[in-house]
Parts: sequence; C-alpha cells; structure tokens
Amino acid sequence: YHYVNTAEAITWIIFVLFFAWTTYKKDISWNFKVPRRLLIVLAVFYGGLLLAMIFHLDNLDNLSGGYYSVSVFLRYTAVFWMLLYVGWTRDIRKAIYWTLTAVTYAICLTSLYQIFVLNIPPHSLYRTQHVTTMMIDMLLPMMAGLGYYYRKKPVWKWLSWCTIPLQLVIIFFAKVRGADLALIGAMIVCGAV
Repeated sequence: YHYVNTAEAITWIIFVLFFAWTTYKKDISWNFKVPRRLLIVLAVFYGGLLLAMIFHLDNLDNLSGGYYSVSVFLRYTAVFWMLLYVGWTRDIRKAIYWTLTAVTYAICLTSLYQIFVLNIPPHSLYRTQHVTTMMIDMLLPMMAGLGYYYRKKPVWKWLSWCTIPLQLVIIFFAKVRGADLALIGAMIVCGAV
C-alpha cells in the first residue's frame, strides 16, 4: 500500500512538472496511438479490476470509497496513463532518476536527523520505522542499479551510490526484524529487472 502511494506521488510529480513545462514551451503532443496488443492487455487488466471490484462490492459505498472501489482503481491506474503519455514523446528516464534520487535523499536525511539529533527510531516521512525500512529495502537496490546504469556519468553515478551507506545505516538503526530478508528479496527482484 505504501509502495503504491509513493509511486503514485512520484508519478504525479513527474506528470505535473512535464505538463507544466510542455504547456509553457507550447510543445504538447495530443496525437498518439495505442497499439492493438496494448489495448488487449489493458482490456484484460481493467476487466480483472472490474471483477475484483464486483466480488468486493458489499454495498453501493464501494463504488466511491474503500480499497476495492471504482474510484480507487481509476486513481491508481491513472498513473499508468500519465507515464504512458509522458513516455510516448519523451525519454522519461532522467526525470525518474532525479525524482527517485530526491525521494531517497529526503528519506535518508530525515531519518539520520531523527537517529542522531532527536535520538528516536527513524520514521522519516512515514509513521513508523517499519514503513521507512520497507521503502529503503526497495530504494537501495534501485539506487545501486541506477548508479550502475549511469556509470559513465560520474555525478549521477556518485549521487546514486552515496545513498547506499546512508540507507544501510538507517536499516541498522531501525532495528526492524525481516529488513535483511526483505532487502535480499528486493535485490533479487531488482537484479532480475
């Protein structure tokens, strides 16, 4: 749930900045076509969401509220359409890199302040150290992968790799059981990707 909310927030940031910039530059593109295979995939995807919503439809309130409602499905899948629109005409890798790097540094610096200045467990931008550790488990292999991907750009590479020791310190001081196992799982998935 926290992953989805964070990904949604990151996508909204990217999309709003992109839309504002292209509007300012008068460079908005409205002509793009969705390939037939992607339409089939989307039909299956939205069909599955519709079935899940129907089976969780306890009352009419689930049409507008709750975890399995129409509005939530549309909200969560809207980010897919936003990224698809931005990526249709532009290379969004740089925007994603800078957004993920900024989010990682925000989590790290806030957590380090809480550990060493306030002398409390790191809950960073979230309510508990468990959620902070979950985010670090996801971001640590991603930042390592981004550092490797941009290894020919020294500033980008070191910006990514400098977060790794910071994130390891936070995982150590958070003292959350299962963080190491979750980190191994995240590294395997990230490596596979």
